[in-house]
Amino acid sequence: MNWQKLEELLRIIVPASYAVENDFYGWVSDIRPSNVRKVAVVVDVPDGFDFSRFDMVISHHKPCFNPVFPVFVIHTPLDRIDWGCNYALGTVLGLENLTFFDDNRFGMYGITRMTSKEFLNRVLKVLNLKSARYFLPEKIEKVAVFSGCGFNFSNFIQKLFDFNVDVAVSGDLVHHVAYRLKCAGIGFVDASHYRTEIPGMLEFTRRLAKFIDAEFIDVGFPYIDICLG
Repeated sequence: MNWQKLEELLRIIVPASYAVENDFYGWVSDIRPSNVRKVAVVVDVPDGFDFSRFDMVISHHKPCFNPVFPVFVIHTPLDRIDWGCNYALGTVLGLENLTFFDDNRFGMYGITRMTSKEFLNRVLKVLNLKSARYFLPEKIEKVAVFSGCGFNFSNFIQKLFDFNVDVAVSGDLVHHVAYRLKCAGIGFVDASHYRTEIPGMLEFTRRLAKFIDAEFIDVGFPYIDICLG
């Protein structure tokens, strides 16, 4: 497949019309693959990672350096599309009746029939986490999901109050947000920016793989956790 046909395909699967204003979408540089046979799909593009067995990379986030290989970015459109990162996250967590909060299409909420302990264990298992920062009320029913950095968005935090959400699952939790939610009795699970976006990337890879050889590559966290003991 030539790169023009692949770009046309990408713009059908994840239309640019879903992009937030001023958000980056498209080719990172002028580099294009001569012919596309195999595609790597990633959340982030690490500097120095060996992509030599692929013809190009499709990334959720724009790399913070100028890559010497072809990279196409599909950021907020993948967050906001019906089957995208938020829906995929809610689905793997077992939520039912998933619904966007509003027309902005950032963040969704759904219903769980699990206990708090069962739900936390499911988050850890399906997102392949060894640990998570959390606070859970005794009883949960309505759960909100926001893949990526939802805990950094004041609009999302306000939705948790407006929609009487019991628990929120997202990433990038900061101290003052955690304290505010705990005082209000609203549960939270910081399942990391990275891991909460992987379900959406896997769903995108499955859809792309119907047309071309595509493989999701788990490049890992950009940091290392340590435990002193």
